[in-house]
Amino acid sequence: MEMHEFHSFLAQRLALADAILIDRICIERQLASARVLKAYTSRHEGLPKYSSGEMTFVGTPGSWGNPTLSANDKAVAFIGYIESAQGYYQHHWLAHFLVIVHGGQEYALATWNTHARNWWPASFHDQCIIPDSSRPWRVGIPFSLFEKHLLQLIDEPAPNIR
Repeated sequence: MEMHEFHSFLAQRLALADAILIDRICIERQLASARVLKAYTSRHEGLPKYSSGEMTFVGTPGSWGNPTLSANDKAVAFIGYIESAQGYYQHHWLAHFLVIVHGGQEYALATWNTHARNWWPASFHDQCIIPDSSRPWRVGIPFSLFEKHLLQLIDEPAPNIR
């Protein structure tokens, strides 16, 4: 996956869901509750508002390489409100970046693609890590760079996604 594909991937997620930094995740079956640390966007917000500090949502199902959130994870998750269901739902596929600490630094971790290193802008390549050599598909980028890139995308016009 090349840089334009990563850009497109994130842009598609942002067109369909809000980017929310969450932690203190509690999972019961597919229902999750979490503390909202930061809402990067609120285009797909319902009630209660993200500013309430807590939210409950239906998490993405795990299958065929689609990772799920786990208890106590910290992540940037793509979540939106579905009016007809009166609730929040995590995007259905590849719907979050875990936030991990490795060597004292926070990283946004893509957990689903052995080629994720190629997604980032070329200037990020040397800063990407594989924190666990037994899981080479998990690629991390310094969180500050990931967040900066995410915020730049948010400022761009949303793609027309159906």
